[in-house]
Amino acid sequence: MGNCIDGVREFLTLHYVAGTRQDTPFWKATKNDLVIPEGLAERLKLWKTQLPTNRTINPNYHGFPAYSYCVMLLGLGFRPQTSLPLLNHLPDAAALAAFDRIQRHTERLTDSLPPLYQYLATKYGDLEPSEEALEALQV
Repeated sequence: MGNCIDGVREFLTLHYVAGTRQDTPFWKATKNDLVIPEGLAERLKLWKTQLPTNRTINPNYHGFPAYSYCVMLLGLGFRPQTSLPLLNHLPDAAALAAFDRIQRHTERLTDSLPPLYQYLATKYGDLEPSEEALEALQV
C-alpha cells in the first residue's frame, strides 16, 4: 500500500516539477523548495531525452499508466530532446495525416460547441461571475 501511495505522490509531484509557472511565491517554491523523490529525479533525467514508457515510470502500481505521464508532461510544456527510437523507422505521412484529422475535428468542435460559460449557464441556470473571476479574465 505504501508503494502505491508513493507512486501517487510522485505523479502529483511531477505536476509541479515539470510545470513552468513561476509567477507567484507558491510556484516559485515548487521550483526551489520542493523535495523531489530520488526515483523521480532519476526518471526526470531520463525523460529529458525521451518520453516516459511503461518501463521508465514508477514501477509500483499507482493507477497512472505511461500515457498519463506523457500527456501531463507534454501539456506542461516538458519536451524531450529525442523521440522514441522506433519512431525513426516509421514514415511521417501517417502521423501527419492523423494530426491533420485531429486539427480538423478540433476546428469542427470549436465552431459547433457553445463557449464553456454558455454551456454552464444553460446546464445550471444563469450564472453571475464574481468580481474576482471578471478581473482574472481581463489579464
